Amino acid sequence: MNFLLFVFLILITCTNYKITSNDYDSLRDLIIYSDDVYLNEVYNEISNNSTFLCSFTLYKFLENYKKIKVTNLINEGIETGYNKLPKIFCEISNLKHLALMNLNLYKLPSRFENLKDLKILNLVKNEFQEFPRVLFSLTQLKMLHIDINKINMIPSEIIKMTDLETLSISRSYNLKNINVNLCKLKNLKQLDLSFNRLLFSNENFIDYSMHPDSHLNTNNSYYDGNCSVYENIETFPCLKNLQIHNNTLSLFPSYFQNIPNLEKLDISTNDFEEIPHEIYSFLNLKKLEIDHNRIKIIIIDDNIFTNMLELCIQNNEIQQFSISDNALQNLISLNLSTNKIYKLDSNILKLKQLEHLIMSNNILTEIGKYHYTKDNPIYLSLNLKNISVLANIFYYNGIEKLIITCLEQFDGDIHIFENVPTNSKIEYLDLSYCFLTEIPYGISKLINLKIFIANHNQIVELKNVFGSNSSLKLLELIHNQLNNVDESIFDMPALQELILYGNRIELLPARINNISNRRILIDLCRNPLLRQVDTDIQTPELITIDQVDQNILRNIRYTRLIIPNEFIIPGDIN
Repeated sequence: MNFLLFVFLILITCTNYKITSNDYDSLRDLIIYSDDVYLNEVYNEISNNSTFLCSFTLYKFLENYKKIKVTNLINEGIETGYNKLPKIFCEISNLKHLALMNLNLYKLPSRFENLKDLKILNLVKNEFQEFPRVLFSLTQLKMLHIDINKINMIPSEIIKMTDLETLSISRSYNLKNINVNLCKLKNLKQLDLSFNRLLFSNENFIDYSMHPDSHLNTNNSYYDGNCSVYENIETFPCLKNLQIHNNTLSLFPSYFQNIPNLEKLDISTNDFEEIPHEIYSFLNLKKLEIDHNRIKIIIIDDNIFTNMLELCIQNNEIQQFSISDNALQNLISLNLSTNKIYKLDSNILKLKQLEHLIMSNNILTEIGKYHYTKDNPIYLSLNLKNISVLANIFYYNGIEKLIITCLEQFDGDIHIFENVPTNSKIEYLDLSYCFLTEIPYGISKLINLKIFIANHNQIVELKNVFGSNSSLKLLELIHNQLNNVDESIFDMPALQELILYGNRIELLPARINNISNRRILIDLCRNPLLRQVDTDIQTPELITIDQVDQNILRNIRYTRLIIPNEFIIPGDIN
């Protein structure tokens, strides 16, 4: 999202530079400069430091757009012990993007203000102890990443950065205060204050001191003599993305309660016990991430989050999730994985626009009956106590991709496909880790099924329970206990891949040499396939891998073993 403005740039050249005190002539081609006296001073900074080293890459794009990424720098200041940014970088024309990550920088030179064309600046993981004030003169700067530094406050002069669209200052563990002027930046669209626990540990982390150019609108605010009280201040008029995750928050900060155009909010890994009511007023919110908190109950009333498209609430303690009829009507993706939900009922399934429902790591003991046909089917992932819980899900004819795992084995009789409608929409079914001993009968009711996976079960025999007109394209039964394969499997008309890796198959049906569908790719690796020299076969319906027709064998992957009087390197062939 940060680079949408520059996605259409076309790279012309990419040049690597390695500058030392004895080798810096290549820099002369980068600078168009008329003041020879100052230019000599710039070069002397390099030549007079015998340990100087600077490696960087210059990218040139069409329309004279330049990007520089500095990868290594040795230019320590005697008084500080930190690196100094060489002044030479302040003299390069048309520099639009400058990356100075992890260079042990403490400050920026005053000549940095020359970079009037700079639009993207990355200062991540340096040693800045205060916000570099020279940046306030870069009025065209749009993106500033200054994460992982030692900055303790964002000063009032931030108001001068009128074109700033993205500010990322996460993991600034010394950050204590933010000036109120930050919320007045009219073009700021993305703000990341994550991993700043010290900042949010103080309820009064907003600094109200005013810069002379801030033009506080006293008609819309109350101001006491100590600059300590402001009310009804217009906040973040263009902000669309706010990230304040990993801050041990239990209450939503009042500073962020009035953001009219917010579309994405990440408050994950905090200490919220409910969805903060303050964010219900964010009418344009499209994505909310609130995973890894302590939420137990969620009740979303009518006309709440009407524009929400994606809701991520995984890794909480949710036991009850209730949605009113007219809430979340535009929701496309819902992630409720790793909670304590035991029942899946209609209040979730009735969401009309839902496409992805992820409920893995909730051990469901009940699925409510919900008769409904959905035009735009969903992706659904569930964990069940056992496979008997599954049957009711098929009343809901709105699933295209269904992934099921089970906690324990079910030993009773159950017809899990008994409720499948005649026009079932399911195309993908995964029943891996479900303690199956056979492929459940009735699966042929899934008339549109294209992919069936049942890995890591206890299936002994591969029977053709899919029907003669099956649309199945991929059948995958990895790591089961298969020792027998029904010969009619090879005649399934649509089947393209049969993956039986890691089973107990020794012999193959003789009809494999006469299969009508010769497009099937068969994986028999890690099966103990017998060779002709190993056994005297008494059953004419079965053959060894050596007896398979060579034209068929081309499409079979299997494991070759070392046998007496023959030296073959073990491995998967074909």
